[in-house]
Amino acid sequence: VFAAAGLTYIFASFLIPKAAEQLERETKEMAPELWEEFEAKLEPGQVLAMRPDLMQELGNKMQPIIEQKIADAQANPQQQQQQSPVAGQTDT
Repeated sequence: VFAAAGLTYIFASFLIPKAAEQLERETKEMAPELWEEFEAKLEPGQVLAMRPDLMQELGNKMQPIIEQKIADAQANPQQQQQQSPVAGQTDT
């Protein structure tokens, strides 16, 4: 019983906020207009982690966008490397 309560606490206090931050970051990067739409649904002072219903909805909308980005990166690995240089590397 205590283990289940502990896991629930960890999930609610750590994993959900981190997942919300990652979802927000990816949405702002890949679909900024979609983030603006969902940000407008939040009350003043509210963050995405406080609204699991919006997290689920946004996640469902972002899934095909993320999958397409992964597919594009796999289809064009050379282009992906050019866009994301390794830290410390310089072009010569």
